[in-house]
Amino acid sequence: MPDWLETLLSTRFFLACAAHPASPRNECNMFCLDCPRAPPSPAFCYYCRSHRHQAHRVIQIRRSSYHDVVRVSEVEDVLDISGVQTYVINSAKVLFLNERPQPRGAGAAAGKAAASPYNCKICARALLDPFRFCSLGCKLVDTKTGGRGGATAAAGDAGGVGNDEAGGSKSVGGAARPQGRRRKGIPQRAPFVAVSPHHHYHYRTEKMKKNKKKRQHKKENQKQPNPTTGAAANALRNLYCQTTRNILHTTTPTVK
Repeated sequence: MPDWLETLLSTRFFLACAAHPASPRNECNMFCLDCPRAPPSPAFCYYCRSHRHQAHRVIQIRRSSYHDVVRVSEVEDVLDISGVQTYVINSAKVLFLNERPQPRGAGAAAGKAAASPYNCKICARALLDPFRFCSLGCKLVDTKTGGRGGATAAAGDAGGVGNDEAGGSKSVGGAARPQGRRRKGIPQRAPFVAVSPHHHYHYRTEKMKKNKKKRQHKKENQKQPNPTTGAAANALRNLYCQTTRNILHTTTPTVK
């Protein structure tokens, strides 16, 4: 393993760059392989790369589900990544840098983890494919311990199973069965009020009467003629014309 790998795994990325606080792309998501211990921090932003690391080998750190990942195409030529689980994110193969928290509880993630036949040699995390490690950090631990890191993880898992069984968790076939999430409180239902059949019948009868009155009132409004259209309008016009003719006939003097 190269010397810069430990520095890469222990560096915090995606912090604001102190040298370019007002720039739009100032998140520190770059890492230089040629000068990993250069001050002030191994992580730097896009602008620092163009100023200080233009001719160096630089890899870009990305994020997936709040965890740091690196593309396989950027590290496969400078690092031995055999045995590490790869994932496809945004049409590109990536590797996780460090170990991730184990899925617990009774959710879908915990179900997939229990059903997977492949596990990480160090942290026992469920894997999708027949790989040995879930991240570069787990592979580094295995390299440092000379392949004995899996025994420590297995002992820790066995101790955890024993504690769970002592605490009262159910076990099927010798394996601890994960319990579901605890309730935050007892669910409270609305108070149920008993209603007698007589009251229920009276309520329905009154409601039907009100609906019937509404329908009758609506029909009466529809039957009333509109004074501006139809036969009623013609009658009003005729009456107006007849009245006008009578007034003119009575007020106009006759010429002999």
